[in-house]
Amino acid sequence: MFEFLSYIFYFIAASASPLQRRWLATTKNFDNKGQIHFAFQITFVTVVLSLILPIF
Repeated sequence: MFEFLSYIFYFIAASASPLQRRWLATTKNFDNKGQIHFAFQITFVTVVLSLILPIF
């Protein structure tokens, strides 16, 4: 039973943060300027670092 409640809490906590960030992004930045470019930059850096990480 404890494991089941842990999974439920994990999924609620994991979905609450992105929903809160999305709500803040839409209420504070109406025209969504630069969000797609910023997301692309973060994804690019993450992919490049993930390719370098196995070397260490």
